[in-house]
Amino acid sequence: MKITLIACLMISIIFLSCNPNEKQHRKIDGAWSLVYYRSYAKDTVIGRYIGKDVIGSQVKMWSDEHFVFVGRFKVGSKEIDNYGGGTYTLDGSAYTETILYHTNKQWIGTQPKMLIEIKHDTLMQTWPVNDMWQVDKSNYTIEKYVRLK
Repeated sequence: MKITLIACLMISIIFLSCNPNEKQHRKIDGAWSLVYYRSYAKDTVIGRYIGKDVIGSQVKMWSDEHFVFVGRFKVGSKEIDNYGGGTYTLDGSAYTETILYHTNKQWIGTQPKMLIEIKHDTLMQTWPVNDMWQVDKSNYTIEKYVRLK
């Protein structure tokens, strides 16, 4: 009888100590380094960043409901700082940012919708998408990131 009572008490303590509201670590959480940023029009590359014409780097970080990115690029002899951040929602591959600050002030307050795909240590971010989460093939961008260790 004592063993049953002690076992029930221990099981109760274990269940009560679990916090059902505690968020699980998500695959997107952490720091990611930009490999490339490519702009497309009708599946033809019209702009490449990080490559022959543009050199530099950018890191994007996610945690809980916030994101931030910071980078510096060199185009010819001109150096360009790029930064921004805000909050985000992620439901499956449907991702929406609410931009609270950005190098380009026109982005502040916008809510771009994107598709996120994570495979192993690679993250692909494609945007813009419409309300049906479909990519506009006439004009879209793909950003490729790798997880920083």
